[in-house]
Amino acid sequence: MMSRLLLLFTLLTTLPGGALARGAADVLAGMHGQWQGRGVVREKPSAPKEAVVCSFQGRWERIRNTLHVRYLCFGADSRFETSGTLRVRGRKVFSDLLMHDRGHVSGSGRVASGKVLLSFAGKDDKGRRLRAQLTLSRSGGNRLRSVLRATDPDSGKMFTAFTLSLKRK
Repeated sequence: MMSRLLLLFTLLTTLPGGALARGAADVLAGMHGQWQGRGVVREKPSAPKEAVVCSFQGRWERIRNTLHVRYLCFGADSRFETSGTLRVRGRKVFSDLLMHDRGHVSGSGRVASGKVLLSFAGKDDKGRRLRAQLTLSRSGGNRLRSVLRATDPDSGKMFTAFTLSLKRK
């Protein structure tokens, strides 16, 4: 369940390559529209990888520097839906999300050195503390790449919990 929670963060904060140099607001504005992609998620370091297919919809609100988001992801036996906002303040990005099966979550980050770096903290479904770091970068053309590193709640070690590639429809 931890990786599913982190998957939701990842999808809502994935952004298009090429816009990073223009500032955080332009990065999020570039997410406006429909996106589709595939990825791999892993619950913990020893768990098998699970393939997921995702769709993402973003609506940019320029006056408030806010991206309204909604997405759906499907795995072999899984379905995830999340909606909410990503808001820019200066060079920082803040998320306020409703995961329809888990509740409210928040995170924050910044745009630096051509990448978006986000940090999240929370608790897993067993009440154990978890942390995650998400790096978002261009992978070419209209493709986006996200890599999520998370803390294994059992061992405390960081591992790659999720990778995702999206393409604009």
